Amino acid sequence: MCKEQIFIPKMIDLNDKKRRRKSKFHNILRTLLLRSSDMDRQWLVYEPIKNSNLKRTIFILTAIIAFVLGLSIGVLIPFVILPKISLAVNETASNILVLNYTTDTIKDDNINRYTIQNYANSNNSSEKVKSYNESQPFRSVSFISDIPVAGQPLGYQRVVSSPSLTSSSTSTGATGGSAAKGGLLDGIFWSEEMEARLPSGYDENDADRWRRFLHNAQVSKLEQGCGRMQNRLITFTDGSQACVRYRQNTDQIQGELFSFYLGRILNMNNLAPSSLSVVRTTSQLWRNVKPQVILAQWLEERPIIMTKYIDNLRPANIPKHFQSSTRRLHPIDLRGDEEELTELVQWSDLIVFDYLTANLDRIVNNLYNLQWNPGMMEAPAHNLAKSTSNDLLLFLDNESGLLHGYRLLDKYEAYHSVLLEALCIFRKPTVKILERLRDEKNIGVILNEHLFGFNDRETLPVLPEKSIKILNERINKVLDQVSWCQRQYMDLTNNVS
Repeated sequence: MCKEQIFIPKMIDLNDKKRRRKSKFHNILRTLLLRSSDMDRQWLVYEPIKNSNLKRTIFILTAIIAFVLGLSIGVLIPFVILPKISLAVNETASNILVLNYTTDTIKDDNINRYTIQNYANSNNSSEKVKSYNESQPFRSVSFISDIPVAGQPLGYQRVVSSPSLTSSSTSTGATGGSAAKGGLLDGIFWSEEMEARLPSGYDENDADRWRRFLHNAQVSKLEQGCGRMQNRLITFTDGSQACVRYRQNTDQIQGELFSFYLGRILNMNNLAPSSLSVVRTTSQLWRNVKPQVILAQWLEERPIIMTKYIDNLRPANIPKHFQSSTRRLHPIDLRGDEEELTELVQWSDLIVFDYLTANLDRIVNNLYNLQWNPGMMEAPAHNLAKSTSNDLLLFLDNESGLLHGYRLLDKYEAYHSVLLEALCIFRKPTVKILERLRDEKNIGVILNEHLFGFNDRETLPVLPEKSIKILNERINKVLDQVSWCQRQYMDLTNNVS
């Protein structure tokens, strides 16, 4: 009896649940099929159907609104808003200061601190670049003093009105021989007459005098200047000055120092005397300016490079031979007045030097930025200055050489190679030294002996073996280019001989 009493209520509950499910199903089906407005919604026990329809409607409307809004923004910004902004910027300023470059051997009290790149509107870039070139000069990309030259404004590009010493339309063979007979070339090499015209620069005697001076010098003043944030312009007790390069990265100190040593080995007199030193406020050199050293946030025992301060410098422009896409300096392309030709002799060494060291911060910098500014090769060369007194070119800021530049060869080797391959006129003394270094394979020993001979061995590591190997490879590539040029201009060489 008890079991029956328990079983019957359970059956009643089950039947009741079935009836409710059936009723719900019928109501849902009627709602979906009839959609009658006068239907009594109270019959619907399953209220989520009402919410589901509302949510579906809201979702569809939201998606439509988002699509329309996104499409509107995507069309308005690039085609309406940005052109107006670009036009306003171009009207208010013809150029934008975009790259803060530094050169660390020149005082920056009266300097131009930025590279100027003229980003023209994409619709009329050629007209704007042309207008900019004609209306005003490029500013220096180096820390060059604002000293007008011969009454001309800073950064001016002199237009040569006098006839060229050699015609740009000459061809190989007989006409090439006329250039050699004119005293300019000896085959693919600059003649002794042109070598004699080179301005006096800084040789090994100057470097030795600078090292001996620093050994007994005392700093009387330390002030901001010479480029980057922690670099300083220092004044000695005798009134002479120097630029101090301070870096957190030892590689950059090594690059600057060993690049200077390489220039000395190659007898290139275009590098200002430099020497390695150490931040040591208890030493005779620094004890007078200890508070200023602390303010500069220099750490004790950090290696630094002290470079003789060079004044009376102005920007150095890239020669016309290297500005166009067909850039090259070959015997048949030789042209220019006396000043330009004397400068080209120095450019022969500059291209070789920068290729050997894989310097990223000079002409390669200009080439790389061509992708954004088509007038970049018409701008002054980065980290290159020209003396106002004797037209000497100064190869400044070589810290990327031999280490940092070598690590980035995969990215920048194409830029290095295009400059080397554009060159087919060399200085004979430079080539002879490179041939000797190739035959003796001792460039690493010589460079490291410079470090050991003139500085504390514990101050700075020697040049790594990997860098020495790459340097030897690049010496071979320079000499391969020399051999290629000799084969190309064999008739010219025979005429000279």
